[in-house]
Amino acid sequence: MDIRIASKDDTSIIMDFELRLFKKWSDMDPIDTIKDSWFKSHEHFKRTTNFVSDTTKKIFLAFEGKVCLGYLKAEINSREPFLKKVGYVSEAYIIKDSRGKGVGSKLLNKALDWFKENELIWSTVSTHSLDEEAIVFWEKKGYKEYNKFFKMKL
Repeated sequence: MDIRIASKDDTSIIMDFELRLFKKWSDMDPIDTIKDSWFKSHEHFKRTTNFVSDTTKKIFLAFEGKVCLGYLKAEINSREPFLKKVGYVSEAYIIKDSRGKGVGSKLLNKALDWFKENELIWSTVSTHSLDEEAIVFWEKKGYKEYNKFFKMKL
């Protein structure tokens, strides 16, 4: 398996994986219902290429031959001026057939190495509170719940 940093040439792969991830969450929770068409839009394309070009952000891709097995988005987040920067894993998705085979772990390790290279001492991640599969993965990797978000239908 090859883990590499995404380039602008990988934009369509990333856009497809984002659709898969957000569709998974959309199916779980009505507050996260998506418009599938947006994920094929020029706006999404532009947003993705901007992300790839940003030096404070990286997308790591896992390949087996020419097949992409998954992706992970990592960011260096500046917070309030009195707080240290932290590494943030904003998204990760592995194709079903490759889950449980170490793909997510290898992607995460690349992100954590990048965070350490940038002298960060904390890494955070967020996932949907109903995504039990993701919660189990992140907890197994040593992440602990530290904030709660609440929602209310108006």
